[in-house]
Amino acid sequence: KDFTVDPTELSVYTFSPGAGTETTLAIGLTHENITAAAKAFVASYELFDGEEMVMESNSRTVLTSDLSSVQGILTLVSSFYAGGSLIMYENGEFRPTEFWDLALAHELTWVSVNQTQFKVLYHKRKEGVIASKLKFIRICDDDFQDTAEQLSYERMLGCHVLESYGPPEASGIVTTEVFSEEVRGTLGAAVLGC
Repeated sequence: KDFTVDPTELSVYTFSPGAGTETTLAIGLTHENITAAAKAFVASYELFDGEEMVMESNSRTVLTSDLSSVQGILTLVSSFYAGGSLIMYENGEFRPTEFWDLALAHELTWVSVNQTQFKVLYHKRKEGVIASKLKFIRICDDDFQDTAEQLSYERMLGCHVLESYGPPEASGIVTTEVFSEEVRGTLGAAVLGC
């Protein structure tokens, strides 16, 4: 049997609810798709030390999405590609009510959550949250309608709150805000050719 890696070979299927329907979409991702997305994610969010990526990255996050989703796969592969660390709950189920204890104890530097999870993080924030090492919170399924609201969240949480959106059938990172081009109240721009 030939074990040569073919970049165009399907490596994983992810599952996502179909937009506006009750059906579930099975989305096939190739090795090439996953690698390109991880590289773009790491570069866009600067998940490396200095100007070049090094394996001693201090990037640290927690898995907030199921590994059968584009977001879950992207978080996993991007963390490893950056040379960072990823915390996973034993049963795989993220508990946003425990996030701040986890963020402070494990010095998380970033997290990617959906809007519902973000609201829980915001309302459950604790004293000392500003002292956390969190560089940014990425909201991966919605945008802010109000720039003042987004700025308020950032002041209260002590880190950037970045909007990102991409229909899962296309990519988990089709558009995003990045640090160098923050435009509030938008869904960002296409990321590095995605």
